[in-house]
Amino acid sequence: ELKGPLSDFFVDFDEEAAATASIAQVHFAKLRSDGEPVAVKVACVGSKRQMLSDMRTMLRAAMVLRRLGLDGGIDLPTIMR
Repeated sequence: ELKGPLSDFFVDFDEEAAATASIAQVHFAKLRSDGEPVAVKVACVGSKRQMLSDMRTMLRAAMVLRRLGLDGGIDLPTIMR
């Protein structure tokens, strides 16, 4: 995590995301230190909470698959923990 304004770290920062997903965006920028072009991943607000919620949902689904015998012999709940 960066502590401070973007201008402290980058001489240029594209405000328009080059790519987006449900939990983050990627922006192109140039480092202030040496002008090197970089890709910066910016996490969306609440993404950690959303990921934890999604993991709990997937764990419940894995447990249902195990009870129904549809897990292919793989202990999915243990893998997910």
